[in-house]
Amino acid sequence: MFQTLKKYVYTNFLTKSTLDKDLFLYFYGGSDFDEESVNNLANIVADLKDQRKKGANLKTSFDVIRKKILEVRTWRDGLKAVFLLDELFRELTADFHDELVSAQYEHLFHFQGDNTFSKDWMHAMLIRHYYKYIWKKAVAWEELMFVFVGSDVREIDDIELLYKISNLLSEVLQIREILKNSYIKFKDVQITRRIGTLILDDCIRMYNIICKFVQIHIYNVFEESCEDKNEIYELYVELIRFTKDMSAFAILQNHMTDSPEVKLTLFQVDLNLNRKIELYMNELRGNNPPANKYKAKNETSKGKENFLRMSSLRLSTAMKEEETSFSLVRRCMTSRSAAEFDIILHKNQENLNSVSRRGLLGENEQVPEEVEREDILQSPKNVIVNTDPVS
Repeated sequence: MFQTLKKYVYTNFLTKSTLDKDLFLYFYGGSDFDEESVNNLANIVADLKDQRKKGANLKTSFDVIRKKILEVRTWRDGLKAVFLLDELFRELTADFHDELVSAQYEHLFHFQGDNTFSKDWMHAMLIRHYYKYIWKKAVAWEELMFVFVGSDVREIDDIELLYKISNLLSEVLQIREILKNSYIKFKDVQITRRIGTLILDDCIRMYNIICKFVQIHIYNVFEESCEDKNEIYELYVELIRFTKDMSAFAILQNHMTDSPEVKLTLFQVDLNLNRKIELYMNELRGNNPPANKYKAKNETSKGKENFLRMSSLRLSTAMKEEETSFSLVRRCMTSRSAAEFDIILHKNQENLNSVSRRGLLGENEQVPEEVEREDILQSPKNVIVNTDPVS
């Protein structure tokens, strides 16, 4: 029977296109994300670029990829699927943009896999948040493209745009704790090490832009003629929070496959200046703090993208379903070992299934801090602590 099945697979494999073969090898050629998987992914991208160069319509190829991704059932294949989407968007942005934002892959946002074991549960949560991030980045791409292209940190004065960058950075930083727990508890999983590199690189790019703006404009809060002092101050407060998160994220580079393409320059708070700013803003605000007009505007503009509006709204509605009790998640994430993690899951399986159906994190919630481990308390690579403006 095995020989018959082997012959059937072999015969059908020979009749498939190059893209079909590369996809098959990418998903099923190895048990984890080894060098062979990396090469197969590169072959998929190269094949699509070759088709584009020849003037072919890539829609048919995207249909093949979508069909394959719709078939994924395990967390390993799910991670490979969302990583493939990220790579295709990075390498074939103009061609793949509409395909990604059309919400054709929104089943990944609801991905559950097998919740029986901690490894499945943890990485299914990573799949959902990773997909949610790359979808949101694609939706905002027209405005935020400059953030992710090139290595120079642009100086921008559009505060509304800076708030969009801040919101996206806040969103993606939720993935940091999931990656951290994966690195600590499941050291055999390799694909998360490559995912971490891509996500950290994006975070550094967004963080550096916010940092540069604050460093240049923070003194404007003392000027009476400045109409945006409240918004600048709130970005300053956000930057301090981001700096703590980015510092912790940078430490995880020791577990990642590669270093990010861009350097991280951490913002250093001037304590004397910080005290002056806090006193001044508290006196200015009194008991009636002014509303942040950019945050309000961002809230009212959600889901109103001009392209593929109905699909975008459908996925945005699905995202709002991620509202649940966080107590079980906290107990699991602070467990000290994979074995303890599994015991908690088995004892609370019924509650966990209910949580998983709705999503594990609210839109503005973050995974709680886990007790630091000795194996990650090493000096992070490529981290510069500096008070000079980001260049």
